[in-house]
Amino acid sequence: MKNKNIAKIAKSVSEFYQICLDSIRNSSLPINLFQGWGDQISFKVCYYEAVVHYRCSCDSLENGKYGAEISHLQIARDKLGSVKSMSDQSSWWGKKLPKSYSESFEALNRIINDSLSRSTNDNDLIYLDYVPPAHELPVVSGFKMANLIIPEVIADPARFVDKEELGSPLFRALVPLVVHQAASLYEERKEQYIRMKIILPLDELSADGVKSLTSLNIKDAMDSVDKPIGIPPQIMLGADQIKSEGGFLALQKLNTQLANDRQKVASMLKESEASLTREFEADQKLRNLYQNNGVELKRTHSSELTSSYFSSINIFNETLIKAIDNDSFISQKMESWKQYILLLESGREKIMLSLPNSSSSDLLSSSQNKTVLSRLRQYYNETVAMFTERSEKMQSLKDQLANDDINSELISEVDSLYKKANSPFIKIELSHFEPLFSDKLSAYSEWHKYYSSEVEKQKEMFDSLVEANLAFIAARKQNSVVNKRETALGNLQLAIDRFHEIMKNLNEGIYFYQKLINGVGDVRRRCADYCMARNVEADELTAQLLQQGYNIDENFKGVTIDNNLGEFNNDSSGGMYESTSTNNAGRNDNNTPRLSNSQNLNISSWDPSTPLKYNSPRK
Repeated sequence: MKNKNIAKIAKSVSEFYQICLDSIRNSSLPINLFQGWGDQISFKVCYYEAVVHYRCSCDSLENGKYGAEISHLQIARDKLGSVKSMSDQSSWWGKKLPKSYSESFEALNRIINDSLSRSTNDNDLIYLDYVPPAHELPVVSGFKMANLIIPEVIADPARFVDKEELGSPLFRALVPLVVHQAASLYEERKEQYIRMKIILPLDELSADGVKSLTSLNIKDAMDSVDKPIGIPPQIMLGADQIKSEGGFLALQKLNTQLANDRQKVASMLKESEASLTREFEADQKLRNLYQNNGVELKRTHSSELTSSYFSSINIFNETLIKAIDNDSFISQKMESWKQYILLLESGREKIMLSLPNSSSSDLLSSSQNKTVLSRLRQYYNETVAMFTERSEKMQSLKDQLANDDINSELISEVDSLYKKANSPFIKIELSHFEPLFSDKLSAYSEWHKYYSSEVEKQKEMFDSLVEANLAFIAARKQNSVVNKRETALGNLQLAIDRFHEIMKNLNEGIYFYQKLINGVGDVRRRCADYCMARNVEADELTAQLLQQGYNIDENFKGVTIDNNLGEFNNDSSGGMYESTSTNNAGRNDNNTPRLSNSQNLNISSWDPSTPLKYNSPRK
């Protein structure tokens, strides 16, 4: 469309919005009721006036009227400026106007400002055309593309009451409050009477029946006659689990780790006990040395200091013995179920080949067995049909409940009460509706009889089903191949359970030994500390004798307590200890004692509760 035509349509749109705005301002209703509408309409009036002059500027540019273009752009800019001033005066504008309004405003404002800057610059430098004031510009007449027509339904709404345009009066269906109360009371009684005494008992009866039918496992038993070659799904599921968890090899690895941890605990206990024993022997040698020189040894006897260590070691040894018995039992269990576990992880084909194969002809070779199976199948199908029929009946009862609406009867009852009293001002009580309640609920009395009959029917059906199933089981037991197959399947199922049981036992055992290693490591560390301290003390006592000029047997010189406990690879054992060799300790090149000033002091007996102290700092 041409810019001039677009300007005319925009002018008409602006005029329509102005009419609407004048209607709001002249309304008898409070103006604040239309605050949001008024603001938005005011925006539209100014916005489309700006569009009118912008399009007129475009038309002037096309016709070479450069001064008129500038004048129209200035008017458009002023119109948008009035919108901006309204927005600044009221905080509502920025918060409530739709986002599309502000986006349109910004876009038009940017175009007008750019065009005005360009046209002004061109006219000042090139065209030098006269810029007319606003009152000299030709008036833009609006082009109306729509007519103002008030719909008849608004001009004369009374003619449309009860018709499609307006619908029925809002309060035509209004009924007395007592009707709503009576409807709620009826729903409560219906809920108590039907759901609690009929539907819920029937649901429980069906649930008990399905549970009993499942426990008998009749469906699988009958299928095993028709399809005896297959493997039960629970067996294959268990076999897949065993294979995914590593099979028998995984058990062996865990058992090996268990044995290694057990051996580690035993070795640590033996080393601790041997270290204490060597310390005791060294203490005896030291006492003999002092006794031979006639000197009193002021030192606590080793037996008095090591009793608590030996007690802890004995307790751990007893615990280890019990654990060894448990480990032996687990190993025996692994060996007993090894062949079955290996079979389960070997795959479906090998499992099928290992099972005794039977066919329907094995069991149905006699007419008596055929009759037993046929009767069992008949009773089973009748039981399933009974559950299906009951489910359909219960669904019909639930549909009946959902469609049971008493409102129309209640309103009719109210109208009849008004007619009997010949007055609309009588007080209606809930007791007036009791006969109606009784009549409505009596329609459900037959369902009580249905429930009682279903209880008897299910009992008779299951008695017959159990009897037929026992006869079927007896017939199966007479078939040696079927018995062998069931025994083999039972062993495989047990093997699955035993695999998980052994896996659990081994993991528990490993966890137990890890905790035991921590405890034994602590005892081992304390024994090493004790032996090291006693060793240092023995060296100092020996050095005292040498300093005082006593004679020391050459065989005793340099003999100290051997407290080598080896390396601790377990982090919880406190690191590693190296053996303390003092064959050349405390001696110079001339094999004479190297003594410090502290060795002249009286060395008292060592108290294991005190921390270690050394005569000279370590380098």
